[in-house]
Amino acid sequence: MALSNKDKISRGFDALGRGLRPFVDQHLGGSAPQGDWVALMEARDAQRHGSAREYSADDPRFLLKVLTEEWRAFGGELSRMTQTYASELRDVGNRFAHGAAFTTDDTTRALDTMERLLTDVHAPEQAAVVSGLRVEHQRAAFEEQTKRTVRAAVGTVSTPGTGLKPWRDVITPHDDVARGQF
Repeated sequence: MALSNKDKISRGFDALGRGLRPFVDQHLGGSAPQGDWVALMEARDAQRHGSAREYSADDPRFLLKVLTEEWRAFGGELSRMTQTYASELRDVGNRFAHGAAFTTDDTTRALDTMERLLTDVHAPEQAAVVSGLRVEHQRAAFEEQTKRTVRAAVGTVSTPGTGLKPWRDVITPHDDVARGQF
């Protein structure tokens, strides 16, 4: 059974989380006691916002938040373009979490951005997984577009004997036209 656009994005986010976690752990693990940077983020957010939030280092949306809001901690390893990918994917994650519909183009772009971000954070295995999802998605989209084009073309093909009758069968021509002397 073919995957829906949301299923493809969900699988992409799963791979994104697996690819981002080692990168974030590597850069933030040394800045927290016992390397528990997630607890440090929870405590800091509780102090800032007055209520405790529970985070998971396996949540790709949380990891994207860390990339965009704590970009200084990555010591220049995140280019502006990479930060832009993370920001765009935060928006995709929010839309996904709120049940928004994703068009074929939205899905292609989201998967492509995930692949680029994973490549930039040195996660080639997960980038390959997302690339496979994107390529399969594009193949299916092209196939569907081709089917629609063929159906439209088949509907306009004129086959002799199936269309309109010749005009001479519908009306009687004038005598001079019938004799060929006009």
